[in-house]
Amino acid sequence: MTGIYVISDGPERCKIGVTNNPKMRRNALKPEAHGTLTIEFVRDCGAFREAVERTAHSLLKEKRDCGEWFHVTPREAIEAVTHAADVLNVCLSDFSLPIKKKLALIPADLWAEIERIAKRDHSGVASKAIIHMIRTFVEADRKERKK
Repeated sequence: MTGIYVISDGPERCKIGVTNNPKMRRNALKPEAHGTLTIEFVRDCGAFREAVERTAHSLLKEKRDCGEWFHVTPREAIEAVTHAADVLNVCLSDFSLPIKKKLALIPADLWAEIERIAKRDHSGVASKAIIHMIRTFVEADRKERKK
């Protein structure tokens, strides 16, 4: 999974970017940091990560320091990311949740719809597609946890 992050290196300087591994990214940023690096926020936004990142950068363009660094508090940076996701209608999910908790976040009405489709699906095509999607999701989560 690829997430969008906010990393601060002080009370009023933050970087907004995307990564597969927030801790590794924080370590890679140490040479350009002005202070201690803190991972303030990480959320999974799937294929929309670059769009959310660009929109958040655009929202903060007046406060840009250099590159993807901004003269903002962590709260302001997080608000820009969440606002960007809202504008783009993108769901931000907790990057660190284990698979069982992620599946628990699926709304009950969606699970009911999945069950309804599976019960009507006598050919098994839709059921196989649903099972494949869940297996893919589980496998991606498993690989992410091994990193």
